[in-house]
Amino acid sequence: MGRRKLAIAAAGAALGAAVLATNGLARLHEGQATPARQSAAPPLVASRRDGATHHYEYVFVDGTAYVYDIDHHQQLVQQLALPDARGIRGVAVSPQAARLYVSYGADGGSGGTGSLLAYDLLHDRLLWTHAYATGIDSMALSRDGRKIYMPTGELSPGRVWNILDAGTGDLEGTIEGGVGPHNTIVGLSGKLVYLGGRNDSMLYV
Repeated sequence: MGRRKLAIAAAGAALGAAVLATNGLARLHEGQATPARQSAAPPLVASRRDGATHHYEYVFVDGTAYVYDIDHHQQLVQQLALPDARGIRGVAVSPQAARLYVSYGADGGSGGTGSLLAYDLLHDRLLWTHAYATGIDSMALSRDGRKIYMPTGELSPGRVWNILDAGTGDLEGTIEGGVGPHNTIVGLSGKLVYLGGRNDSMLYV
């Protein structure tokens, strides 16, 4: 299937992710999600069958993800039902596993706790959901797709990021970063993770 690259950005009330099915560059497009029919097969399955390069954009709103075909005028090709995903705060994709991760719920402190779900993009099915005793926010995947670095939320009084097993969502450990754990990026080398606190003037690496 080749490499896939991911770009993520917040776009108003929606969260968008552009996923490339085979080799090439991913592009991010902002757009408003609209109702659509369910496609007969997940786009990534079709991509694997014909071996061509395809670009897809995933736009997330509470309870639903909309999949657009970037190569064909942003045509809506699929709608994923994620009924439990309310208050979506982060999205990540594992190219190795063709797995989508969505963090949702509250961002810690007085706001409450959050959850994470894993979705199989090739077989179009929800794999699991995991609730946590902490908040959640904008996470990042390790380069090998095995670990998730999950901030405990910008309203959290601490500076903790949870290290999660990407296969199960289970907690493996913690690391500390900025106050108000919020944004997370894993460097291209896979050796560094950047931990941005919403209420901190420093970036922790």
